Amino acid sequence: MNRKSLGGLIVLNVALLFVLGLLTMAPSTAEAQLGGRRAGDYVMVAGQVQGKVNSTLYIADLNNGTMIAVNYDQNARALVPVGGRVISADFAAAGAAGAR
Repeated sequence: MNRKSLGGLIVLNVALLFVLGLLTMAPSTAEAQLGGRRAGDYVMVAGQVQGKVNSTLYIADLNNGTMIAVNYDQNARALVPVGGRVISADFAAAGAAGAR
C-alpha cells in the first residue's frame, strides 16, 4: 500500500465519521402511539389472569389500533387467542367522555 492510497483512506474514514456524527446528532421526529403507521409497530406485555396458570400475552398492533390476548398451549405448542379489542375506539370513547 503506497502513501497516496493510505492518505485517501484516512480522508475517506474522517469524512464517513463526520457523516455518521451528523446522522447521530440529528433530531428524529416524534410519533404518537397510534399515529406512526410504520410496519411492525407492536407492543407486547405479559400479565397474569385469575384462574390461569400460564401468563397471558397481550399484543397491541399500533398500526391498526387493535389488541389481542393469547395464551400458550403447551400440549399443542401453539399460541391460542383468548380475545381481542379495538383499542383505538376505546381511546376515542374515553376522550369523548373526558370532554364532558
